Amino acid sequence: MTMYQTVTLSLVVVTLFYYGWCGIRLSKKISRASDYLLIARHLSRADYTQTFVATSTSLATALSFFIMFGAKFGLALIISPIMFSLGVVVFKMVTPFMQADGFFENGTTLHQYLKFKFQDETVKNLATIVSVLGYLGIFIIELYVGVKIFTIFNQQIGWQVMIASFLLILIFTYIYLGGYPAVIKTDNFQLKLIVSSIFLLLIVLLYAINHDELWDKVLTKQYLNPLPLSLPWYFVVVMIVGNVPFQLLKMSNWHRAAAAGKLKKTQEALTRGWQFTFIIWLVATLCGIFGGVLADKYGIKEFNLNALFLMLSSYLHSGLFSKFFVQYIVYPLLFAGCVAALISTADSVFIPLLATYVFDLKYQNINIEETQEISSQVLKSTRKVISIFMLIGVIIYVILTYFLKFDFVDLLFIFFNQQLVLFPVVWFALMNKPKSCAKFKKAAIFSIIVSSILTWAIALYGGFYNKPHFVMLSSAVGFLGSIIFFYLRQPKALVELKIWRDFQ
Repeated sequence: MTMYQTVTLSLVVVTLFYYGWCGIRLSKKISRASDYLLIARHLSRADYTQTFVATSTSLATALSFFIMFGAKFGLALIISPIMFSLGVVVFKMVTPFMQADGFFENGTTLHQYLKFKFQDETVKNLATIVSVLGYLGIFIIELYVGVKIFTIFNQQIGWQVMIASFLLILIFTYIYLGGYPAVIKTDNFQLKLIVSSIFLLLIVLLYAINHDELWDKVLTKQYLNPLPLSLPWYFVVVMIVGNVPFQLLKMSNWHRAAAAGKLKKTQEALTRGWQFTFIIWLVATLCGIFGGVLADKYGIKEFNLNALFLMLSSYLHSGLFSKFFVQYIVYPLLFAGCVAALISTADSVFIPLLATYVFDLKYQNINIEETQEISSQVLKSTRKVISIFMLIGVIIYVILTYFLKFDFVDLLFIFFNQQLVLFPVVWFALMNKPKSCAKFKKAAIFSIIVSSILTWAIALYGGFYNKPHFVMLSSAVGFLGSIIFFYLRQPKALVELKIWRDFQ
């Protein structure tokens, strides 16, 4: 291992131990379950915004995705942050409906909201299963990509196992100790690390393009055409379907709203959140474009994050940016930023999962703050279940990656988008009163079960037989299929269908 790689690992270890220290320090201030899970509904606007952006800027779905595909498709990928922003705006627009239903004062999870609306335990349980599986999948994807980038130091399987184990232990430790307050605290630091590293990378790549006189390669239709004409059609479908309606179904969006406890605070944080996320995703895409052009010059094939680190260590150190600066400043900071992006998403997955365990499964009919004794019991039980969720995630990870040989893109689209089967149920719940929703609980159950089976069947078929378009289109099938199945099961639901809710 070279000296600059040793410096890089040292910086990563220091930041990781800082995350652990945050958990240790905050654990002393947590004595109640509501503090651990919801920050007692006092999540500030600034913290809401920062944790939203940090979680959205994941290693897998943002940095890896936009750098890898930006080098191939250029600004055509801008459709993704545009659709993501549109999805967040739509979620913001339905928050008054959540307010009217008392969610900000008394709500806890998306699934409890569905139970309240449909007056049915089965609807809640099915939605819980779908969401939990999806969020475990997000954790798996982050772990998968995180282990992959550490192979720039060592490619042996033992090293990969050690890295995966270390990351799991760290995430477990500070979530176990500090809960949601620790996640918020570390997200604030991680976002600063991510932003500084990605913007520094952009400056270095810009200078390298200019220094090597490669603007003629950049200023081409392949890279600068913002229209999604160069993207495969099924890619475009997934960008739209997997971003806009998906925002209504994310457990973390509902969890942050419950933790904020205020409508205005939530709406302001969502607006700032999508704006900052859009900028970061755009910068990551530009890094992919510039990096891809440079990689072509240096003969690097299959440009991705690992190829980017190879380029930083071996080529981009001339003129203004010396070899020392690139290898000992840019390289370590960018790697630490990538690990921060991994951790910020992975830890934010577990808090909604723990909230689901408490409010949807274990203690759903209990006031967890009724007495200090009950609150302490809930807190103790919640901490214990973290290891169970992690174990389930690791088992799924091993099965999908080492036995079924799924790659990053397959995992990304399978897990992120299978939650789209909940869309008609959630939308119907938002647009109607409990009395109307209760009439259509059979349609909700039928829709979730049938569309889930269909979605996973298509996705697994595409992944197993190496047909990526099947994997990607499984999300659209789940989305459209769930709508069709919902209204076919009980056609009278069409009479109750509302595009927007009337408060009068």
